[in-house]
Amino acid sequence: MDYTKIQEYMATSQPLMAIEKLQKHLATAPDDLLALQLLGEALLEIGEPEQAYNHIKLAADIDPEGAKGGYEKFLWLGQLVGGRQGINWYNKGIEGLKQDILNDEQLLASEALNQDSDQTKLALAYKKRKLCETLCGIVEIWMTDLCMEEEAESQCVQLMEEAIKTDNEHAESWAVLASVRISQQKNDEAKEALAKAWEIFAVDQEPSLPSIMQLTKMLIEMGMLEQALEASVRIHDLNDEEIEGFYLAGLASFTAWEQNKEDLTHAIAAASAFQRASKLYEKQTKQFGEASCDPEVVQHIQEMYSKLPEGLEIEEDKKEEYDDSWEKEIVYEE
Repeated sequence: MDYTKIQEYMATSQPLMAIEKLQKHLATAPDDLLALQLLGEALLEIGEPEQAYNHIKLAADIDPEGAKGGYEKFLWLGQLVGGRQGINWYNKGIEGLKQDILNDEQLLASEALNQDSDQTKLALAYKKRKLCETLCGIVEIWMTDLCMEEEAESQCVQLMEEAIKTDNEHAESWAVLASVRISQQKNDEAKEALAKAWEIFAVDQEPSLPSIMQLTKMLIEMGMLEQALEASVRIHDLNDEEIEGFYLAGLASFTAWEQNKEDLTHAIAAASAFQRASKLYEKQTKQFGEASCDPEVVQHIQEMYSKLPEGLEIEEDKKEEYDDSWEKEIVYEE
């Protein structure tokens, strides 16, 4: 089996090609652990979590201790299952991951000035990031599925302390810590964590778009509007077809305008962002039948737009023909 080709399909957003090749291979080699796991990952890419679970779970049944195929499958199962069972899967994967980290640290110490040490450092950094991501995943379970459990808060704090100790330059860990602090109503500590998260995200060459969007929402919630606007620009840089990016930029500007309605600078910025969101909404619904945002986002945009002053001088985007029919549906409040 040419796994290099399969990984190439996955890296170039061709999961269907990967699925076809993997299914054909598994018909003759049903116990191939790597093929089962990769098929599960490809199925997740096309939105088939139940089928993905079945294949990854089969890999875990064949290799229950991870002695043959490693720990990745356990981490996937933790993500797919959730709840206490999901945490158990995560912890099983963490055991293998931590052992790999320890092995790399020992190897790095023995290599000293060896020319192979750079490669080991890269591998170690990757595994530490993976551990941080896994710890964040467990915290998400405690904050959602198990939020009513007595130990939920202490578990979240303990896990995030471990994540930041593992890699204090992992932006998502700081963002999740901020979420924990917000839930504890420790706003000053939440702001410190958010500031650190944005400091790292701002210079990250390949940040996660969902993570940046979630961070922006928390920045707005905590009144850190300047950083929220900077983060919304980063969202646009990553994907200029993302309606929610313009929504968040508009929300930050709208919030700033509400704090000082005599200064129309923020009102103009909000209106401009909402217009861009409107244009993208029209474009996406016409081309694909649906837009890349929840209906609640569209409704909130309409509500905020209707509260802005009329007659704002907004510089129009000339790059594409603009359909303003969506805006014409807005009824301004008297």
